[in-house]
Amino acid sequence: MVLTFPRARFRAESLVPYVVGLAALASGTAFLTNLFGYGKTGTLLSGGSIALLNWASAIAVTVAMVILFAEFLETYYVPLEREDVAS
Repeated sequence: MVLTFPRARFRAESLVPYVVGLAALASGTAFLTNLFGYGKTGTLLSGGSIALLNWASAIAVTVAMVILFAEFLETYYVPLEREDVAS
């Protein structure tokens, strides 16, 4: 059993900070400036675009860990012998 994952040169989750930054530049503010306003205290939008950047980095780290786990599994996978399966 060989696990293979496609490896894209640029993953979508790594582009999110650039998209948010370019959206801020397009709106006439500085790079990575808060795009959503201040919101109401205690809500998700009170952090502005930081929540979006945080989720993007969490997904990027998760994808990297899955790729590492798949590589380790592929390296150390030892198939069972036929007699081991029967017993």
